[in-house]
Amino acid sequence: MWYQTARKMVRDAGIPYAALMPALGVTTPAAVGHYLAGRRQPTPDQLKALADALGVRIDDFFTMAPAGEHPVPTAENPDPEPLTPMQRLRRRYAWSNTDDIEETALIRKVLSAGRFDDILTLCTGVGLARVEAAAAMDRTLAGHSRLARLLANIRAGHDRACPHAA
Repeated sequence: MWYQTARKMVRDAGIPYAALMPALGVTTPAAVGHYLAGRRQPTPDQLKALADALGVRIDDFFTMAPAGEHPVPTAENPDPEPLTPMQRLRRRYAWSNTDDIEETALIRKVLSAGRFDDILTLCTGVGLARVEAAAAMDRTLAGHSRLARLLANIRAGHDRACPHAA
């Protein structure tokens, strides 16, 4: 989850939550803690401001594996590679066929669950346009106003962060 990685970055850098209040536009350190615990979801602008305050790119929140996200070493594989965000997402949503879930099924499951961080990981992994198209084509998803707002916010953040791709 993005917030686990961000929380680890903040802790490792020794930055007090009070120093991050302006970046998130909040008035108390406890409110910063809510974002870094995953209890509140940031807007794309807040995510960018947090990344700037930490001196990282937004992508770093989603591509660096937080503690506990690494595969466990075994006798056969004493030094396993960490899972990518998409591998973790596939494992989370492919209960019976780990890593073998079809992309369209994965998109539908993630969108149906409606978890912001998973949808953002999905948009990064398979492409925002593909996720938007899948949401528009699926009748059960197309009518969800919360999902539409979520994807619109992700699109707005993407277009601001990557104006050349818009």
